Amino acid sequence: MCPSAGTGLAGKRIGVVSNVHDFRFNEAFCHGLRERVRAHEITVHWTPELGDSTSSLGFGRKLVSLGMDGVVALGFKDAALPFYHALREGVDLVADIGLDDLPILPVVQTDNFAHSRAAALLLARAGYRHVLVAGYYPAENARHRGFLSGISDGAVRADYVCLSDPGAMSALDRFFHAFSGTSAVFSQDYATNYVLASKFLQHRVEVRADNFLVYDAEDAHFEHQALPPVRAIAPSLKEIARRLADKLLAKWRTGRYPEPLFEKI
Repeated sequence: MCPSAGTGLAGKRIGVVSNVHDFRFNEAFCHGLRERVRAHEITVHWTPELGDSTSSLGFGRKLVSLGMDGVVALGFKDAALPFYHALREGVDLVADIGLDDLPILPVVQTDNFAHSRAAALLLARAGYRHVLVAGYYPAENARHRGFLSGISDGAVRADYVCLSDPGAMSALDRFFHAFSGTSAVFSQDYATNYVLASKFLQHRVEVRADNFLVYDAEDAHFEHQALPPVRAIAPSLKEIARRLADKLLAKWRTGRYPEPLFEKI
């Protein structure tokens, strides 16, 4: 007897819609979803760019028109209106980012502040005194606030580089050129992992057990073919995907999303 027999889930389809333009990021989520639902004979489908502004009602209509049994939305921060429309129209929709103005959205999101604080404490305990923190968002974000809270005693200096700013690559080069035994690096977001890995290689700086941390990765470690595994401080992308799948499975089994709707891990 197949694992899905009697569950009524066989043949359902999950569509993945992403606002993150990184194949590796999106494939990690798809892989995690497939792992969780394969036994139920549920399929996962990658959905190409839908074309509308992600804050528009038109985008919401496109989500409805996909005709999927469930939709997983990744990386959307300004989509309250289209998501509300899709939910109202009966789309089983879950996301990896919570929207303050849409509390009815089922979400699994990492605890940005707590995990980044844990990274800071780990590096401080290991004796690092100068940390490069880099990411694609402006410095005023929950991950950086969490990191700074972990070094508030002043024993560790943290230099933040926003990779979207002009001169960011020069700032990275200056840091790596002066890299010492008390220097360490923290990558605040997935895409930044690859930028920083290239700088370790370019400047021939050795990656040791704890002088390079990343916030998130596909699995428990960030894997780069030319570097040893680098520890991720937050739950993996695949783990978030599995938990999002669980929310959809619960909705299909019971008719309701599990509580709490907003789950922070």
